[in-house]
Amino acid sequence: MRFYLQSLKPEDFMQINQSVTLAGVYSEPIDFTNEELDVTKTIQDVLEVMSEDQAIYLYGMNDTFRYLLEEGKRLQSVSKQAALIVPASEQGFMAVKASKRMGVPLAVGSIFQLEQAAVALQDQAALLFINLEKVGRYTDSIQVLKEILSVAEQPQTENIVAVCSNLEQVRQAMRVGAKAVCATPRVYAQMIYGTASDADLSVAREEWLLTYARHDVVE
Repeated sequence: MRFYLQSLKPEDFMQINQSVTLAGVYSEPIDFTNEELDVTKTIQDVLEVMSEDQAIYLYGMNDTFRYLLEEGKRLQSVSKQAALIVPASEQGFMAVKASKRMGVPLAVGSIFQLEQAAVALQDQAALLFINLEKVGRYTDSIQVLKEILSVAEQPQTENIVAVCSNLEQVRQAMRVGAKAVCATPRVYAQMIYGTASDADLSVAREEWLLTYARHDVVE
């Protein structure tokens, strides 16, 4: 399994990465809007706590072909570990095809149906992000994920990331064959410590730090 964290906070990454080896982090556009984050500084802050084989995936702030390409190149100039997520649209797919010739990896998000995923797979997008909560507003998201996984060739299934908003979605995604999932810090805490209350989770973390990590802090 490959695990991605839906958070751009270094402290969240460090905490979860102690127990779960993360493949990288993922964000929605609203993450930057709500917190008024600076893209470059945010990337640099997260990179400081990452290893070289972990990646950052950020949604583009525009949906036009040329802008997406430029934004993808700009992210790569900040760090080779940072990649842009483009929408599953005509403009997004054009950007993915063009980016292959330029050596700029692009992922595809905003996927709501099988046909969009099939095009992204054919265009060899770096990753496909399937947001189960958003897809679930219109149809059975787990069924859509199952259909997408069924048409992907074996190596490609590892590049299809199920973005889960709760622990039950993680379980369902795994049951239908997902090899990669993305979740919030809260969901990972439940995966690690069980479905405990916030107070119980806080106590469990404190106990873990005191028992296993304190000598690292002292050293």
